[in-house]
Amino acid sequence: DGLYASYYFLGFAYQNKRDYAKAAENFSKYLDKAPGGPEASDMIAAATRNGGIAYARANQFEQAIALLNKAVDTKPNDLEVQFYLGMSQLKTGNSDLAESHFVKATQLQPNFDTAWYYAGHIAYGKEDFSNAKTRLEKYLELKPDGPHAADAHYILGPIAIRAGSQTTAKSHLRTALELKPNS
Repeated sequence: DGLYASYYFLGFAYQNKRDYAKAAENFSKYLDKAPGGPEASDMIAAATRNGGIAYARANQFEQAIALLNKAVDTKPNDLEVQFYLGMSQLKTGNSDLAESHFVKATQLQPNFDTAWYYAGHIAYGKEDFSNAKTRLEKYLELKPDGPHAADAHYILGPIAIRAGSQTTAKSHLRTALELKPNS
């Protein structure tokens, strides 16, 4: 079937319409039918990357991981691939792998607030309080009133208590309540 490239272009069309499930489906169909070889390598790489991101955005995390692992092998410094691979790993319960991808994303883009938050949240869950504190404070430095700010303050409160700083703990917990008064 010589029309296999149509799936590639349909993937981008659905991606532009933000229909990520159909985008991922079309990129995957392209990958299933595309012949190998150097002449197709750029399109295969783009379909792998964009298909993986589309699967992640469509909450199809297992499929996302399969494609994003291939994409990260060829381009380890691709910020979006690192982030969506981290999210997919997190959503499938692989927090250690997720953390490594979020940390890599913060190394690639030091002002990537969401990656700092997730890396800090995971570190806290592993009782790595030093890294959790550093990462969540960085998130708050970048996005003091961001969507995860209340949660970051709520986590930093107990970390401060563990460090013996009641005043800092109270400040974080008060701020968490101010940001999310109905919690």
